[in-house]
Amino acid sequence: MRHRPIVVITIGYILLLVLLFQVFPSCGFLKWEKREQQIQAFLESEPVLRGQIRKIEARDTGFRAFLRLSDGYEAVLLLEQKECRAGDWVEVTGRGWQMEAATNPGQWDGKAYARQNKIAFYWQVETLTVYQEGGWGWERIYEVLQEKIGGQIDRLWPEPYAGIMRSMLLGDTSNLDASVQTLYQEGGIAHIIAISGSHLTIVGELILAVLRKWQKPVFAKLETALGLWFYVWLTGASVAALRAAIMMSLKFVAQMVGREEDFLTSLSLTALLLLIIRPLALFEAGFQLSFAALLGLHYGKLGIMMHPKIPYWLRTLLAPALGAHATVSPLSLWHFYQTPVWGFLLNLYVVPAMGTVLTAGLAATLLGVLHPACGRGPALLVQLLLWTFE
Repeated sequence: MRHRPIVVITIGYILLLVLLFQVFPSCGFLKWEKREQQIQAFLESEPVLRGQIRKIEARDTGFRAFLRLSDGYEAVLLLEQKECRAGDWVEVTGRGWQMEAATNPGQWDGKAYARQNKIAFYWQVETLTVYQEGGWGWERIYEVLQEKIGGQIDRLWPEPYAGIMRSMLLGDTSNLDASVQTLYQEGGIAHIIAISGSHLTIVGELILAVLRKWQKPVFAKLETALGLWFYVWLTGASVAALRAAIMMSLKFVAQMVGREEDFLTSLSLTALLLLIIRPLALFEAGFQLSFAALLGLHYGKLGIMMHPKIPYWLRTLLAPALGAHATVSPLSLWHFYQTPVWGFLLNLYVVPAMGTVLTAGLAATLLGVLHPACGRGPALLVQLLLWTFE
């Protein structure tokens, strides 16, 4: 490891986080209990909230709006109707509460989720008043783009395929049918209906392939990196998407300075950067599964590839899926108490097909802007492939 100092630093930082958060959770700056007591006292004073709306999400029972607070945390407002737009400054009355910790094994831990995502409290809105419109800030641009692209997807595909494509292309799960989500989860292919590393890799390769035809390699890679980061922002910046964007950007930097990319160093540096920004991400299932899958793909397959009694063509076919399955399954059992035993077999078909689904889906969405008929062909191909997944 002496030639990989970043790996050593990352391991040391992870051990420090485990020590701070698990062994001594109340030490130093980690005084959550004190902060949560202050929040509870604030909520009991029947306050009126004022602040800026960062984002609004549709839900089965209404809408969730994220109100930015002065200390960097957020309040989640529960609305029956969409009474404001992202970027607006609002004043709200109602009732607030903090999420509770899990009291039974396997129960969702609302308190841990709130700490990880910097959510101060939830608020059931009674009245909402917009006292200043937000104008065209980043919040409003994000909302408008989501609405325009989402509307285009709804015109191209019927349900439940429109909900699946919204989730795949935009990270918007508000219209995703619960039965479809359960089907994909039980089949071990739920990663394809969320913005994951494979999505970013495919999108990045598509952008780079197009730009290389008109640009020098250096400029094409810089523009691809910028395009990827814009797509990460547009889709909500999940941990898996951030991981993929950082790793691809590091790969481009290494190529531009004439250095060979080292997978373990790149992965470690990516984890270190993410954990510096969001230390509690270490304990999120998404963070752990994303990095475990990559480690399995890269290293877990070595044991299978070295097995001489299995034909080489079969080893080449099975090794990546089995390697990822071996590293992801224990974490899936730990977090969700179940794992799809034969999921790796489905992924042998689904993962390669995802390239076609995403390419055709993006083509249909972009061509549909010119005229709805232009996107029908790629849209039908996507619908056929999604049907085979089911």
